[in-house]
Amino acid sequence: MDIAIYLAQEEQKINGLIGSKRYSEAYNACKQLLLRFPEEKDLLKIKKRIENEVAEENEKIVEEKLNSLKPLWKSNSYADILKTLKELLALSPNNSKIKKLYFETQEKYQKQVEDLQKDFVKQQSVRLNEL
Repeated sequence: MDIAIYLAQEEQKINGLIGSKRYSEAYNACKQLLLRFPEEKDLLKIKKRIENEVAEENEKIVEEKLNSLKPLWKSNSYADILKTLKELLALSPNNSKIKKLYFETQEKYQKQVEDLQKDFVKQQSVRLNEL
């Protein structure tokens, strides 16, 4: 089989995987081909395209998740917000918006815990006084 035909078939398979949003499989297939044919510029372009599309998908996911946190903000569910933000940081570790929100949420959660502790101590002292 001619190498050009083989590469064209493999590129078509990879493009099909990209089209069906199976980025991981497409990326791995592309990397395997690049190990065998490192000089193929078309494969490098496809690899870069996969990376860009994954980054775009991650950004969409991040925005959707951030929007889904609005009810949690209203109910002051900082622990749940922190869990979600931690997951988002794994998806997009260099996202400054997520980092800032994570830091702010940590501060609010810490304050919330401190307030709960103060209330608990007050309640316990009232109970002791009653006894």
